Amino acid sequence: MNLIKQLLGGVIGGVLGALIWALVVHFTGYEVGFVAWFVGIATGVGVASMSPRRDAASGVLAGVLALVAIGAGKASVNLIQYQEYRGEATSDDAMIAILADEVYERHAEAGVDYSEWFYDLDETDDMTPADWYPPEVWGEAQHEWMSMGEPDRDAMRAEVEEEMAQYMTVALIVGTLLSLGIFDFLWVFLAIGSAYKIASDPGRVAPGEQVFHEFGADDAVADDAAPVAHAPAQTPQPMDPGAPTHPMLRMGMQQSEAAASRPPMRRLSDPAPESDQAEAA
Repeated sequence: MNLIKQLLGGVIGGVLGALIWALVVHFTGYEVGFVAWFVGIATGVGVASMSPRRDAASGVLAGVLALVAIGAGKASVNLIQYQEYRGEATSDDAMIAILADEVYERHAEAGVDYSEWFYDLDETDDMTPADWYPPEVWGEAQHEWMSMGEPDRDAMRAEVEEEMAQYMTVALIVGTLLSLGIFDFLWVFLAIGSAYKIASDPGRVAPGEQVFHEFGADDAVADDAAPVAHAPAQTPQPMDPGAPTHPMLRMGMQQSEAAASRPPMRRLSDPAPESDQAEAA
């Protein structure tokens, strides 16, 4: 039962962490790598919150769940980026670019040489799809796109989406592997280590358990310990009403009573008792 609770807590923590990671990417547009560390922490807290007692087994479970949650979060991030790219891949400019490739091949077969134009092409980060083709190639492709009816355009977009869907799984796996960097491995390492540490910390015990601290030794839970035999309580003796109440006075009276019960001490100059004289005779 404890394992099921720990598994449930870790899954909830990992899902929440991965969801937050995906939301950060969606709203910021950036894949913040150190959020993966937070995923591991959330997973460890989830396992620990469901553990009556933390140990190495719960720590290993938290580490494995953290790794799975980070992988799911990374795949979700790539899926979000893939959906954004999918929208760009079916835009009008993307469709015209496909037609421009066909126009370029027809021109190349006709003997038109664009090598000098590509040699003089100055590549920048803000280039549009039209900037990647010679003006006459792009213009002809754009004219073909504008001449197509709406059903033909929708059919062309559907064909592109179908081709993308066929390779989506492979693209996600390959994209996830290729996007891994040295810092990603660092965040994964910290996430797994944090999850293990949080879930395996022995400083927490279940409520109701008694902990003994003796000479700095490790905590020992006394649930399974043998019952301790207690000595029977002694019945208090009645005290003389006339006896003094102060402890020092009571002790003095006890000493006086003991001295009075002893026989008197005899000095050397005193005559010997009759019993001693009879024994001497």
